[in-house]
Amino acid sequence: MQVKFSAQQIYDVMHQGKGRKLTEWQARAVEEASLDSASLVVAGAGSGKTELMAVRVLWLVANEFALPEQILGLTFTRKAASELSTRIYENLLKLKANEQMWPKELGDDFTQPTISTYNSYANSIFRDNAVALGYEAEATLLSDAGAYQLAREVIIRDGEKIDERLGDLELEFKTIIEAVVSLAATMNDNLVSGEQVAQFTENLITRFAELPKTSGGSDFEPFAYHVEFMQKLVNNPTLAKLAQHYRNEKKRLGYVDYSDQVVLAEQAAREIED
Repeated sequence: MQVKFSAQQIYDVMHQGKGRKLTEWQARAVEEASLDSASLVVAGAGSGKTELMAVRVLWLVANEFALPEQILGLTFTRKAASELSTRIYENLLKLKANEQMWPKELGDDFTQPTISTYNSYANSIFRDNAVALGYEAEATLLSDAGAYQLAREVIIRDGEKIDERLGDLELEFKTIIEAVVSLAATMNDNLVSGEQVAQFTENLITRFAELPKTSGGSDFEPFAYHVEFMQKLVNNPTLAKLAQHYRNEKKRLGYVDYSDQVVLAEQAAREIED
């Protein structure tokens, strides 16, 4: 499809002829980003990212590359989502008032783009597909305190049965609980199991122990920083097994937490045919 309006023309509509100008890089980010694949735009704090996302949305609509309801915007916080949603909606109204730029097929009414946080949008996908994923649609969302309490119960009840090395960990019980909850979330984020984390860590420790001080050398006495690094790893296999059991227990009880929302949404998108 042919581009009818430039990013700067869109920006002029947004600011109603006040003479503000996009930089070359801002214009390129709007106009040159792919329409059918991912594009990475790197921008620092205060560089106008929210403003530019609004320009991109209006540019897509004005050039008839997308309808407003076909556009999805995701941010990390509710505040940012609210700000982006308001800014896009207000500027779509400005675009609608411009008869030359507003697509005729849209008429006077339009459905707003979906603007949400990552977790909120992931949760909606999960809820829509919960039964197919083996959960109840109304699965209970665990708070931070609830996640801590469940992990505590799992460790007290099953900890040493899961890994007899638990008693050898030189960590406070509170630290173990927090580490298990945190590691479970990290495993979700990276789509790996506790068994994979434990195996990877054990292989890494073994590999480090086999490294000579210099390439091809015969001195295998580890450097002090190697020892320090491996000491940080030795607890991971046990913690990973506990984290996996905690994840399994969450599912058995019908609980999900914030990190589960994202991984379950990804699983639904990957495994369930629409």
